[in-house]
Amino acid sequence: MNIYSILANCRKASRSFRMTSIQPTKSTLLVLVLGCIMCFGLLDAKLASASCRCPSQPIEVWPNKAITAPTNTRVLVKLPPYMEQIQFTKYADFRTHPRLWASSIQQKDLFVFLVHKGKIHSKTAQFNYTSGNWRMILLQLRVALFPNQDYQVMLRSRDGKWSSIIATFKTGERFDRVAPRKTPLLNAQYIWEYPANDTCMSGAPYAKLTLSPPEIKDSNLPRIFGIWLPDSSGKITYQGLPSLIMTTKNNKLVLGRDNQCDTKNFSFEGLTGSVRLGIRAMDLSGNQGPKKLVNLTIGSISAPWSWSPGSRSLFWLVLAFLIFTIGFLRGWMFQRKSSELIDDFLYSHNAIKGDMEWLTLRKLVEQETPLRRKNMLFSILQILLVLFGLTVFVLNFMNLSAGVTTKTQLFLLVGPLSVFLLLGWGVNLLFSMRAKSRRRKVAKLPVAGNFQQAHTQLLASWK
Repeated sequence: MNIYSILANCRKASRSFRMTSIQPTKSTLLVLVLGCIMCFGLLDAKLASASCRCPSQPIEVWPNKAITAPTNTRVLVKLPPYMEQIQFTKYADFRTHPRLWASSIQQKDLFVFLVHKGKIHSKTAQFNYTSGNWRMILLQLRVALFPNQDYQVMLRSRDGKWSSIIATFKTGERFDRVAPRKTPLLNAQYIWEYPANDTCMSGAPYAKLTLSPPEIKDSNLPRIFGIWLPDSSGKITYQGLPSLIMTTKNNKLVLGRDNQCDTKNFSFEGLTGSVRLGIRAMDLSGNQGPKKLVNLTIGSISAPWSWSPGSRSLFWLVLAFLIFTIGFLRGWMFQRKSSELIDDFLYSHNAIKGDMEWLTLRKLVEQETPLRRKNMLFSILQILLVLFGLTVFVLNFMNLSAGVTTKTQLFLLVGPLSVFLLLGWGVNLLFSMRAKSRRRKVAKLPVAGNFQQAHTQLLASWK
C-alpha cells in the first residue's frame, strides 16, 4: 500500500466521521439537565446551611398605620428577646432629644402605653403572655377610643424611662361587634426531629397548625388566634382571655419553636400521651370565632440520618457497581447487537430495489427495534439509580458532621466513582450515537418507486 492510498483512506475515514457526528440522545440530555438541577440544589443547600444567622427581630404592633382601627380596638405588642435597638429616655425629653440612648432595658420590665395628643390613655388594662424570651402584650381598653383620631404606642420601663414611639395608628368611626365567621384550621401536626447540621432547626418539639388562606386578601390585617389550654380537670372552658394569643405566618401557627431564630411560645418538654388545645379566630376588637378542638399526640424524636463510614462506603460501591453493570449490559447485549445488525445490512445492500432487499430491511427493523427499546428501559433504570444516588449524597452531605475532614472523605469516595461512571456512560453514548448514525444511513438509501410508500411507513415505526 503506497502513501497515496493511505491518504485516500484517511480522507474517507474523515468524511465518514463527519457524516456520523455525535448527536446527544434525549435520555442523555435528560440526565445532564437533572444532574445540573441536583448540583445547583446541593450548592444552594450548602450555602443556605453554612451557618445560622438570625436577623434582628423588630417589635410588632397591631393595629399600626396601615390599618384603620375600630374604636373598640385592642393593642397587641410582640416584643423581641433583645431590646438593644430601642431608644429610651425620660418622656419629657423626647420632644427635644429624641435620639438619647439608654442600655440594659430588660424585656420583662417593659409596659405598653397608649398616647393621644401627648397624654396617656389611662383607661387600659395590660395582660402579658410570656414563655421564656417570648412575650406578647395585650392592651385592653376599658372605654372606646375617639373616632378619626391618631394614637401612638410607646413603651415604659420599670424605672420610668420611656421609649420612642414604636407604632402609630388612626381610628375610624366603626365600633366592631362582628365576630369572625369561622376558625379556618385545616390540620395540626406534632413535630420533633433532630436538627440537620449547620441549619437553624431548633431540635425542640413543636406543633404546626395549618390554616386555610384568609377570605379577605388584605396583608395589612393581622390573623389573630387564641389558644386555650385545659384546666386542672382537663376541660377547656373558653372563659375569659385565652392562654395564648398568636398571629400567623404564611397561614401557619407554630406552637413551640421550629427555628432557632424564633422565640419559644410554648413548651412540650415533659409532656406525654396527648395534648388537647382549644383554638378560636379573633380580631383586634376581641370578637371570637367558632371553637375548634385540637388533639396532638406527643411522640418521640425522629431518628436522624445515621450511617457508619463503612456502611456509607459499601452503599456507594454497590450503587456504582449496579449502575456500571447496567451500562455494560446495555452496551454488550443491546447496543453492540443493534450496531452489528445495521452494519450487516449496510454491508450487503446499498439500495432498496427488489423484494429481497425489502424483506431484509423489514427483518432488520423487526430485530433491531426490540433491542433499542430494551436499551431505553435499562437507560431509564440507570437514570433512576443516579437520581437516587444524588438524593442520598445531598442527605449525607447535609447531615454529616460539620467537620471538614468527614465531608472531604465523602467527596474523595463519591468523586472518583462519579468520574468512573461518567466514562462508562460515555461509552454507552458512543454506541448509541453510532447506531443512530447507521440508522440514518439506512433511511437515506435509494428506494425503488414501488416501495416508496411502504418504506416511509416502515421507517416511521423504526424510531
